[in-house]
Formats: sequence, C-alpha cells, structure tokens
Amino acid sequence: MRIQGACLASILTALAATTFASAAESAPPSYVVLPSEQPRKVWYGWQTITIAGASLGVGTFPAPLFNVHVYLWPVALTGMVVGGPIVHWKHGRVGRGFAVLGMNLGITGTALGLSLPVGCIFEKCDGFYFQYMMGMSYVGAAIGVAIDAAFLSTYEPPEPQMARRPPSTLDSLVPVLDVRPGHTVFGVAGAF
Repeated sequence: MRIQGACLASILTALAATTFASAAESAPPSYVVLPSEQPRKVWYGWQTITIAGASLGVGTFPAPLFNVHVYLWPVALTGMVVGGPIVHWKHGRVGRGFAVLGMNLGITGTALGLSLPVGCIFEKCDGFYFQYMMGMSYVGAAIGVAIDAAFLSTYEPPEPQMARRPPSTLDSLVPVLDVRPGHTVFGVAGAF
C-alpha cells in the first residue's frame, strides 16, 4: 500500500511539474507577455459614498431618539467632509485629495452661511436656529460628496507593458505532501 501511494504521489508530482514546465515554455525565453487590455476607468467613489452614508447615519439617527444631535453633529459632519479626501489619499492621489477637501469645506461653509437666511424664510427670523444650521451643513456636505463620487473618483490605470523575465534555471517548483498513518512524505519536486 505504501508503494502504491508513493507511486501515485510521484506520478501526480511529475504531472504537475510537466504542466508548469510546458506552460513556462510557451512564452519566449527572455520576455513574458502581459495581457494588453484597453485602459479602463477605475471608479472608487463607492468608498466615499459609504463613508459619507455611515457618517450621516451616525449624526442623524441617534439625534431624535436620544436628543444628542448637538454632540454628534460635528462628528458626522467631519466624517462627511474629510472621508472623501482620505479615500483619495489612500489611492495615492494626494493632490486630488486636497482639492476635494477644499471643495468640501467650501461647499459646507457656504451652506452653513446660508442657514440663517433659510431659517428666516421658514421662521420669524428672531434668533439663531440650530436645526437649520445642522440641516444645511448636511446638505452642503452631501453635495460635495456627490460631486466627488460622480466626477472626481476615477482614474485610468497604466496599460501593462512587456516585462522582462528574470533569468532562471528553475522553471517550476511544486511541493509534495503525502500524509498517511505511520508514513509521511514532505518534499519538493521541480522541472529544470
């Protein structure tokens, strides 16, 4: 039984080694041809939308239930304004991240400035209405997130080029593992 198992493991190892060796021989010896796809646009705006949605949910849902909107409003607003730039910075687009941060701050600040006139339209204009300020800041931040996700969260990856294959004398290397009661074989098989 041991001899049959060892023979089967050897046959499978040799078959895997010849398969990998024949696949390696199909390319020219000094070059590996990478697939040439048309450049496609990569959209990562869904990450910005996810962060903004989570921030908005944290700021709005507990407010009427627990009456804590005064404390959660800055946290939620900061997540909506800074979430998009962090996503851009994570993707290696530092300049775009700072541009989006400026845009988000500008739009949110403008919306905050418009909260007093909007409050005067709906109320008697005899005081400072925090609800309008909070609502208008969320609207401004949401506009910034929408512009960012729709127009600024795409890039075209570089087209793959011909890559030089490193010179090697080893075409394939396959691990071998045969575990049985009272018998264990661990090794490496390769095609040179």
